[in-house]
Amino acid sequence: TFPKWNTAVSKGIMLLHDPDGHIRWENGADIQVAYKVPDGTWETPKAELGGASYKSARVLTGRDFDVEGFAMINHTYGIIGDEL
Repeated sequence: TFPKWNTAVSKGIMLLHDPDGHIRWENGADIQVAYKVPDGTWETPKAELGGASYKSARVLTGRDFDVEGFAMINHTYGIIGDEL
């Protein structure tokens, strides 16, 4: 085995969501196939979304993006480098 290099520490998470539906929920491996939400937990209201569920807020996942890079400009604006 290799010696431990660095310990990963979570600095928090950020949810990308698209409540207006500009980005289609689709399977990144086959953009012709829309998918359903992963499971019932997506129906539960979430405090971090002001009581909305992941489904109603249209939280985006790795199925929607193949993110190659992400830069936060401020709390409301970021740039995603996506492999199309």
